[in-house]
Amino acid sequence: MQLVTRHWGVLSVDDDRIITLTDAILGFPDQRRFVLLPAGGGSPFLYLQSADVPTLAFAVLDPLVLVPDYEVPPEEGARWGPPEEWAVLVLCTITPTERSANLRSPVVINRRTREGGQIVLSLPYPFHHPLSPPPAESDGEAHSEKRGLGHAGADTQTRGSFGDR
Repeated sequence: MQLVTRHWGVLSVDDDRIITLTDAILGFPDQRRFVLLPAGGGSPFLYLQSADVPTLAFAVLDPLVLVPDYEVPPEEGARWGPPEEWAVLVLCTITPTERSANLRSPVVINRRTREGGQIVLSLPYPFHHPLSPPPAESDGEAHSEKRGLGHAGADTQTRGSFGDR
C-alpha cells in the first residue's frame, strides 16, 4: 500500500506491516491502523505512524531502554496473547520544554497477529518519565533485539523479529 506521511513523504508499505490497535491510543479513538517506522541515525526511537492520517505519528520507545526491569503484568495484556508474543512500546513527548516517556500507559502489540492497544497499568510507573539524558544508542539496539521490535517502511530493514513469519 502507499502510505502518505507528513514527515517521510510517500512510502510503500506491505499490507502485512499494518498494526491494528483494537484498543485505541487514549485521545485518538478513531485511529486504529498504524505502521512502525524507524527514527533513523541509530536512534532507539521509532514512530508509530497512522496509516490513515498523514500528520499523525507518535514517537515511541522500547521501555527497557529506560527501565531495564520494566514489565507489563501478563494479566493486563492477556487479550493480545502471551507475553512472549508482545512488543511493548511507550509513547514519548518530545517538545522544547519536555522530554518524557509515558511508562504507565504502554502500547502492547502482538507481534504475530499485529493487533494491540494502549493500556493503563496498575503498576505505579510514571506518566512522565524523563528522557534526559537521551537513551544510549547501543542500549536501544540491545533492548529492541530482546523485545523483538522491528519496523516497516520503504527501504528499511526489519530489526528483531517483529512481524517475522
